[in-house]
Amino acid sequence: MKILFLLLLIGCGASKLTAAAGETWVVKPLDHKYGPNEKNRLDRTEVYEVVASKVEVVITGYLARKSFIEISEQTAAAYTGHYYRCPPGKKPFLVRAVYAFGGTGSYMVVRHHDSVWVQHDSLGSAPMTINKSALVVNLDFVPNEAYATVSVIE
Repeated sequence: MKILFLLLLIGCGASKLTAAAGETWVVKPLDHKYGPNEKNRLDRTEVYEVVASKVEVVITGYLARKSFIEISEQTAAAYTGHYYRCPPGKKPFLVRAVYAFGGTGSYMVVRHHDSVWVQHDSLGSAPMTINKSALVVNLDFVPNEAYATVSVIE
């Protein structure tokens, strides 16, 4: 079993990737050699995927030039669904996300210093395409940066 950790493919051949616009969104913190620290993982109740019918609007609009943006609770609910909730003391942010094999994986969101790091972990095999997506994340701080990475077990 191989692990392809796509932090811009450290130790893996770039030929295993197909050209895709999502690769431009893969950004790793410069101060970290490995994956996100799970000790700093945000609770899953604070992370919502933007629904499929709204993803294109979000990635070509709000997130086309910025890796994250603060939004209203009403906008967050419109992009994620009626079940969206934001607890007192937190604010919703749209955040860039990437994935390779959506059906076999899930997102993990961690606080990395004063930034947010979104990683998608999945199962799959080469060749693979990196796809753009978006999350709404409830935060009690305003991030300085947002990172997005992909980890694939082949």
